[in-house]
Amino acid sequence: MTHTAYFLLELGAGLGFKIDCIQTDNGKEFTNGDDPSAPKTIFESILASKDIKYLKTRPYSPWQNGKVERSHRMDTERFYQKREFRSVEELVKAHQRYYRRQNNVVTKTPGFKSPNQVIEEYQKVA
Repeated sequence: MTHTAYFLLELGAGLGFKIDCIQTDNGKEFTNGDDPSAPKTIFESILASKDIKYLKTRPYSPWQNGKVERSHRMDTERFYQKREFRSVEELVKAHQRYYRRQNNVVTKTPGFKSPNQVIEEYQKVA
């Protein structure tokens, strides 16, 4: 099982609400392409088993996933480029701290709230 497929299983269990739709690029960790005769990837099979709609960005269309690309660049600049890790455990511990901090940072969208605040508000009304 790929890390991406495993993450999808864990994500659904930890959010407290159903994921309706996921959009990815056309990376091999996600899809075998648009060939209907190609077998589904583990990721696609998990999406189907959870009745989650799956959308793929158009190939060579960076404007469709610009926010994700910017997020990856910022993570690289803020976290990965500035550190050296002596062990996997040290990397995991540092990443957990970074992840917790980032999920509490208020952003302009949506409504000057942090990701954690958005989830908390959703869980109150759901």
